[in-house]
Amino acid sequence: MARVPDIPDNEDRCICHGCPSYPFEGLIFCSHGLSERLVNHIGCVCSECDNFIEYGLEDGYYCSDGRAGEEAE
Repeated sequence: MARVPDIPDNEDRCICHGCPSYPFEGLIFCSHGLSERLVNHIGCVCSECDNFIEYGLEDGYYCSDGRAGEEAE
């Protein structure tokens, strides 16, 4: 799985702000990694994001599970 670069184009395409599980400010968790806030898993929009598609991502909930391309510890 590819790493998602933290660049302005990827931030512009990010749809984290519309996620039902993360109703707070925050962007490109697939690049930045875990949120400092508790995530209530009630739906994930990661797979609908252009970054998800372009970088061939496979999972979701990057806000609670860590950035793309990292193995869970």
